Amino acid sequence: MFFKLSWRTIIRCFFDIYLVKLPPCLLPRKPFMKIKLFAVGATIALSALTANAEAATWTVTTTGLIDQGSDSTGVFGVVGQDLAGFAFTQSITVSVDQAAWENRYNWPSFRLQSLFGSGPAFTDTVTINGQSVTFSALTAFDGLQTVAGGSDMVADEITSYQYGQTATGAMLRGNISVWSATRFVPDYSFDQIITSDISSPAFAAYSDFGISGAQTATFYSHRLTSLSVNVTAVPEPATYAMLLAGLGLTGVVARRRRRGQRSKVAPASVVMVMTSGARQAFLI
Repeated sequence: MFFKLSWRTIIRCFFDIYLVKLPPCLLPRKPFMKIKLFAVGATIALSALTANAEAATWTVTTTGLIDQGSDSTGVFGVVGQDLAGFAFTQSITVSVDQAAWENRYNWPSFRLQSLFGSGPAFTDTVTINGQSVTFSALTAFDGLQTVAGGSDMVADEITSYQYGQTATGAMLRGNISVWSATRFVPDYSFDQIITSDISSPAFAAYSDFGISGAQTATFYSHRLTSLSVNVTAVPEPATYAMLLAGLGLTGVVARRRRRGQRSKVAPASVVMVMTSGARQAFLI
């Protein structure tokens, strides 16, 4: 048989047993009501802070040397520059919230997970020859985010590929893909941080970038040297609402407590003063 307990009952029992250690009948009613309200508010706020965010973004970053590329419009400093041989860094940041993607695929037996199809907005930050530029696409017409790790049947893999359009109408493409039979991905989850040296022949790695429109530049590389993956949690709107509700409730309790203390510190008194032969009473 199951019983439903209210928040009030649960919190009161907690204080009764662990903090106050008195039977409920011996507890002062009004002070305990303030304690309960404060505890409820603190619990709500703490729950909001410790709740796992449902949405997250991951940033896949690689470094290496460009095999072939050109900077037609001087995006990275010099118009018409041949980019072959330049060192570069590329970072793709995109949401890995499953609800933001057209298709989702989870294959536990192969320890592989993918998000693909049309997807959310993304950024691609590229640094070449000391020039760092961040490109932003409003949406992805096509994309693929894949993580695979820990399987004896498929290679470990990190892939972040995005193709979309910027606010100015330029077409933006970014791709970072790394595979290896050597274990470098601990798990097949997007929620992990990875740092790996991928310069050895044990890794098959590829990166490319392209933007066309008012800005035009493109390059690709098979000579990647490092890979890093970082994840940033993004709190859901409900989490913010819960946090504000909890803080608001604790603030109300604290304000009422201060008002009660002020009313007790300075009690009113009456002073009799003689003025022009008449008595006047002043309340101070």
